[in-house]
Amino acid sequence: MGLGGNPFYELPNKAGVNSFLANATSAYGSRYAFTWNLYPYFDPSMSLDQATTDQCEGAIAAASCWGPTCAVLASMRKMEQLRDGTLWIGEAGWSSPRAGSLTTILKACPAWCSMETFRNFYKGFLEWDLEIGGGYKPPDHIFWFTMLD
Repeated sequence: MGLGGNPFYELPNKAGVNSFLANATSAYGSRYAFTWNLYPYFDPSMSLDQATTDQCEGAIAAASCWGPTCAVLASMRKMEQLRDGTLWIGEAGWSSPRAGSLTTILKACPAWCSMETFRNFYKGFLEWDLEIGGGYKPPDHIFWFTMLD
């Protein structure tokens, strides 16, 4: 919901994402760090391949792309409209097997939650050069989320 506006969601008495971020950056300046969590696995805008009920090659390609023109990084570029400070990546994640909390249409696609897709997502993350495109400043820190069995 936060990404739904321009640059972010702003609805009086409900959600003031733009206001919050503008006030925080005004009050704290460069001490304020924008922290982004990247979870394209749960992105409700991803869809099944056209005319299929269980295929998602297009969504997998979009969600596991780490280049500066890729959708995974597009949300960080929206944030550039408000920021002149520090960007941290707080988490990045994918799941295999399928997470019980996955409620999008992609739960019907076995490949979405496959070990191959899981591996490719993290391989792309580890190979990412931190560029987010558009001449914007790259992340200052990336925090790694540990794996549990």
